[in-house]
Amino acid sequence: MPGICALETSEKPFSKLAGLKLEARLKYKDFDRTGEILFTDYGISGPNVLYLSSRITRDLFLGEKPVVTIDFLPADQLSAKYFSEAAAAGRYNSPADIFGGALNRDFLKAFIRAAGMDRLNFDAALIQRLHGELKNYKAGILRARPFTEAQVSLGGVRCAEITPGSLESKLVKNLFFAGEVIDYTGGCGGYNIHFAAACARSLVKRLFIK
Repeated sequence: MPGICALETSEKPFSKLAGLKLEARLKYKDFDRTGEILFTDYGISGPNVLYLSSRITRDLFLGEKPVVTIDFLPADQLSAKYFSEAAAAGRYNSPADIFGGALNRDFLKAFIRAAGMDRLNFDAALIQRLHGELKNYKAGILRARPFTEAQVSLGGVRCAEITPGSLESKLVKNLFFAGEVIDYTGGCGGYNIHFAAACARSLVKRLFIK
């Protein structure tokens, strides 16, 4: 399976915003991380999505239909009360104006339109509802991007079948494994390259340096 890769979403309200980056909190099962996401014409990418992707692709392989919760207002101070008070001050004429200090306006317009809120009356209830939607947007994941776009592969020879010190197979004598052929995947940020290099160094020292 491809790992550390972008994800294709089942709904694409932001496809016209391809290239736009936002700070957002992603939540999926035990994954909960705030970082940068990037909108694409097929779904979502960016560093925070790459950190999440390996968990998603494993579940897709098992037949699950992953749904990721995106919080577009992860900062604690950006509460519903904060925006409600801003609306009550009477200096704004639309939701895009009120939330525009915290989020990109093109993103806001696309989000409001996709949620069907562009046809609703501008009042306190709308601000509360929009805040709730921005805090708990659900993105269904269709698939991971292909191997040609992935940073690593998932799967491989089970770690339990390999002797840690020598990297030799416990089942076949003089058969050794290294790098991504082993069922180990580190996080995004150079961990997999480090693991592959460490395996190679260990094998070279053990097998070729006398």
